[in-house]
Amino acid sequence: MENSEELGRKQQTQESLQLRIYKAVRILENRYLDPPSVNELAKQVGMSVSHFHKSFRVVIGETMARHCLRLRVERAAALLKYSSWPVGEIGGICGFETHASFSRGFKRFYGMTPKDYRHKELNLPFLKGRSSRKPGLTFEDKNIPTPEVITETWGKKEFICLRFYGPVREVYKPWQEFLTWASTASVCLDQARFFGLWFDSWEGISDDNYRYECAICLPEPLEQPLPRVFFRRELEQGVVARASVTGRIKRIEKAWYSFSTGWLPFSGFQPRGEFVMDEYPMDLLLGGSIKNLMRCILGDISISLCIPVQTESIEI
Repeated sequence: MENSEELGRKQQTQESLQLRIYKAVRILENRYLDPPSVNELAKQVGMSVSHFHKSFRVVIGETMARHCLRLRVERAAALLKYSSWPVGEIGGICGFETHASFSRGFKRFYGMTPKDYRHKELNLPFLKGRSSRKPGLTFEDKNIPTPEVITETWGKKEFICLRFYGPVREVYKPWQEFLTWASTASVCLDQARFFGLWFDSWEGISDDNYRYECAICLPEPLEQPLPRVFFRRELEQGVVARASVTGRIKRIEKAWYSFSTGWLPFSGFQPRGEFVMDEYPMDLLLGGSIKNLMRCILGDISISLCIPVQTESIEI
């Protein structure tokens, strides 16, 4: 049997490997329109090409090539849903050289062409007058809350983040490690803002390898070094659409749906960047153990739904 020292070394090796792959994925997210070669990316994270290939698939659940394609396709799906740009123009914006390659890549993930996907999204059964492309629409389903949306201009913000990959139903798991660090670090928690960053669509193609980040935004930059599993992310200055919602998880999910498919396509805005955010109240997250956290989640909670946006006329 392996002794505890050997098991500890293996665990450290696995954690180091995971961190290198996570670093590689963040590089791909920033360069998905012009991704680095496998050789270049493997070198940047200090791995051999063969080891990188194998490790990427084990950690992320798909090959690097498929992951790059998925990033482009999911960005295209968001633009098809939330903007009025022509289908062909969206394909070019998302890095597809021809309409045929765009259609083929999109269908590989969504099971339909980009044109059919847009048609499906523009004819959601609970909306009236969706083709009008104007704000102020009405909702047929009274069970779907219609949150009041405001737009705010945020200055540049720095987040300290912890990344999660895995089933979307388990995104709460990294919060315990994140909050343990936050409570012991030299940070002013009563002035901090806590966010959950959601990167992938909820269309079913990312259920098993969802990208989510726990994030804290501090009033002042944190000078001390971060643990190896944490990293810094910046949100550039710009407009953020915000909707405040109170209720249980199912109501909040419906409010997100109403916000993103009922307000956004008619607002004159489109998503800016690759993620949307939940802002959580401090007392929800700092209530102690995960058990206490889950007890809060099972009851009524108040959170803010945030989408960084830009006008449709701005090029990506």
